[in-house]
Amino acid sequence: MLDADVRNNSVWSFRYFLVNRSEPFSKELAERECKYVVEKRLPEDWRNEAAWAYLRGFLAATEKEAADSRSSNAKRWFIGEFSWLRELLERWGSTAQAATFSLDMVDPADGKEEDEAASKANMRFEGL
Repeated sequence: MLDADVRNNSVWSFRYFLVNRSEPFSKELAERECKYVVEKRLPEDWRNEAAWAYLRGFLAATEKEAADSRSSNAKRWFIGEFSWLRELLERWGSTAQAATFSLDMVDPADGKEEDEAASKANMRFEGL
C-alpha cells in the first residue's frame, strides 16, 4: 500500500499497528523498521512527514523516555543505541547547516541516476 501512496498517514499508522502486533517489541524490530524507513522510503521523498513520524514512533530521545514507553502501547527504543542511525542523522544535520549548496554534498556515484543523487544532496542542504 505504501508503494501506491507513500505520504498516506493512515497507511503508515496501519503498518505501525501490524508491525507492533506481529511480534514482540525488541531492539531488532525497531532497528529493522528504522532501516526500512531510512533506506527504502526516505530516499523516495525526504520531505515525507509521514515517514519521519513513523520513524519517530520507534525511537526515544532519552533513555528515560525509552524505559517509560515499555509499559505503554507505544514502545520506543533509545536512539543512542543505534550508532549507525545517530551518525547518519548527525551527518545530515551538519550538511544541512551549510551556508550554500555545494556539489560536495552530492554522494559519490553509486550507479544511480545523477538526478537522484543531486536531489538527495539538495534535500540534505535544506535540512531534511
